[in-house]
Formats: sequence, C-alpha cells, structure tokens
Amino acid sequence: NNDVQFLNAYGSLLNQSGDFQKAIELFEKSININMSNPAIIFFLISCYLQTDRLEMIPDIIEKAEKRYENIPQVMAKMNQLKSQLLAIN
Repeated sequence: NNDVQFLNAYGSLLNQSGDFQKAIELFEKSININMSNPAIIFFLISCYLQTDRLEMIPDIIEKAEKRYENIPQVMAKMNQLKSQLLAIN
C-alpha cells in the first residue's frame, strides 16, 4: 500500500511538471498493484491524452467501469469522459 501511495504521489508530481511519459509508467504500475484510487485512473487518462496515446484509453475506461461500477460519482465522470472522447474522434 505504501508503494502505491508513493507511485501515485510521484506520478502526480511528474504529471504536474509535464513529464507525462514517466508519470504514465508510475500510474500504470500503481493500477496494476491496486486500483483503489479512482483519481489515478483520471490522471492516467490525462497523461494518455497529453501524449496522444488515445488507443490506450478505452481499455483503462473499461477496467475502471468494472472496478467502480457501484460508485455513481466515478461512473458519472467516466460517462462524461467517454462523451468528450467521442467528440475528439
């Protein structure tokens, strides 16, 4: 759990500083260990958008929808994000 917290904190710092590729690596590791923090999903998607890796987004959305299907706030954000992505494509 401490590893996940470190990965999330460091990934967030890298994301804020614009090192999106390194942030992606850390967020992906964090999610593979534990998907308990939905905010990390949104940070990861943001990094994918910043690096034009749009092909990665549908898979992470699908995983998040399965993990957080019983949390209406997260699902509402996911649906909003999917609508925005459709507008991009």
